[in-house]
Amino acid sequence: MNNDITSEYYYNFDNYKVLITYKRIRNIIYHYDKENRLFRISAPFHTSQKTIYKHLDKFAPKLIARADKRVSPKQENAIYVFGDLTPIELGKKNIYHENKIIIKKKEDLNKVLKKILLEYLTKRVKEYEVVMKTSHHKLTVRDMKTRHGSNSYYKNHLSFAMSLVHYSYPVIDSVIVHELAHDIHHNHGQRFYDCVLKYCPNYKALKKALDNTKFSYGKD
Repeated sequence: MNNDITSEYYYNFDNYKVLITYKRIRNIIYHYDKENRLFRISAPFHTSQKTIYKHLDKFAPKLIARADKRVSPKQENAIYVFGDLTPIELGKKNIYHENKIIIKKKEDLNKVLKKILLEYLTKRVKEYEVVMKTSHHKLTVRDMKTRHGSNSYYKNHLSFAMSLVHYSYPVIDSVIVHELAHDIHHNHGQRFYDCVLKYCPNYKALKKALDNTKFSYGKD
């Protein structure tokens, strides 16, 4: 069954696309994809489009303004890796070594980034699983446009966004804690956030850094 609805949205004399996906959730979630001029909206089943667009009128200006302020992780011959602006060079093999990325061809960059992020996540998730006394999980790194991570707790499977590789370690760790906390509390209620703050006391500041694309948070 396809629960997706696509439409157009006009704001400030500009035309945008809207993708509404109905899910088994409690609240409406709004995201804006600047590159595609697209609002991605997740809504509980049976939520009327009138209600969805009423809230979109309220959130659209903030979402667009936030997207306009976002910083690209890529610069000329360099990219942010774990919060550090890291040089990219062409060479004979694909490797990340001594704060430098060497790739055989430009198309290999994402392959290298995915590998080094998965290595870090594998190590840190295992450590937090012990501390938080959760199940052991399989890990996946993929291109996620609307979220930084997800927890399929019935399958013991965590997914993380490729974009996390650009952020400093504490920011990445905050996402790990957030996702593992869903093993304990399956919603985003107060007890869930109490759990997150127990294992990541500065979670709010780290979440703000993530939302505002402050790749080097904690290294300034």
